[in-house]
Amino acid sequence: MINHPDGPSISDSTGNETGCYQVFYQAAGNNITYIDRATRQRVYLSSQLSSSHQDESDPSFLGRSSVYLFVLDSHLYCVQNGYPNTDGSAAPGKLLEMDLNGANRRVVTQLNATDTMNKGIIADDSDSGFIYTAVQRLKPTGQGYYDLCRISLRDGTQTSLLELQPSQLPVGAHGAEIYLQTVTDVLSGGVYRLEAYSLSTGQTRLIREWPSGLIQGFTKDQNFFYLDMSAQKLLCLDLSTGGEREVASGLDLSSDPTLSSVDGIYDNHFIYMSLVRETQPQLRLYETVYGVDLTDGTVTEIALRRRFMGADRPLKIIWEFPGEFLVISGEEPHTDQVVGPDGVPYTVENSILLYSLISKTDFWNNQPNYSEIENRL
Repeated sequence: MINHPDGPSISDSTGNETGCYQVFYQAAGNNITYIDRATRQRVYLSSQLSSSHQDESDPSFLGRSSVYLFVLDSHLYCVQNGYPNTDGSAAPGKLLEMDLNGANRRVVTQLNATDTMNKGIIADDSDSGFIYTAVQRLKPTGQGYYDLCRISLRDGTQTSLLELQPSQLPVGAHGAEIYLQTVTDVLSGGVYRLEAYSLSTGQTRLIREWPSGLIQGFTKDQNFFYLDMSAQKLLCLDLSTGGEREVASGLDLSSDPTLSSVDGIYDNHFIYMSLVRETQPQLRLYETVYGVDLTDGTVTEIALRRRFMGADRPLKIIWEFPGEFLVISGEEPHTDQVVGPDGVPYTVENSILLYSLISKTDFWNNQPNYSEIENRL
């Protein structure tokens, strides 16, 4: 997967070894921002230094329909979903391609006005000219469904491969197989199911099935790393062979499975949070974060914290560079100047996130040695 299986609802960051791209959501329209690792600056992806960055003459400007970005090889891509026009018509969605500096933007493919691309992107290991994703579409009856779709980055051709079942989601790929996850409601005796869809044969095979609510995990290459909530273990399932091994045991997991969550895999560590309800002096949830080394099973508590929405929260990894993490390290008050539909300017009070770089060594040793990113927006 190029990005998180659940797409921008979980993470709206993408990048490479030199920087990180994000969509900056503003009242006047969205922009592409870039965090440059070398200069430690966050800027608009634009060479027009005197620009207001609020119309299509600026290469960073995306309008209001942008959902998320992803980087593949030497290009930056942006998914724009359809939206209603003021005259009642519907503007179609688009997949845009541009150079890494935002120049030479072109439309790769156009979506139907009712289609949305809001899930993870899978790259083709054998041909970088294709991507795979779940596109939400409407049948003639008005019923919605997800279509596992191959999109050519060369000519924009969309090929429907498989109509996904409700709650079914692509979560990874390896070789000629795309891995599909289905999670159904635990209250109705649901299941957590993993299947493999073959790009060669078009057939789907069952890999494993568990009672819903008892496991959480992530795929990495051909492996599925998952927490067994009842056994308090981290296990690794080989999705090709079905073989399984124990990575770590005796983990600190909440007795209520809904109070533990998986953050992702970074620096060969499986990061998860165990939540505890505290009732004194007031009701709140407190997260304890752990990283499990996928090679030797060593468990490290990650004690670094930040301020978010006025509360004390765990440090959040945004992007991984060689030797460093880009993190959200805090927030500060911010005032936006916007112009209303009547042409009258007004101010909006909110907060802006603070970004920093931290070495992986300091991160795993809980040393808050941050190199702050200068906000030039």
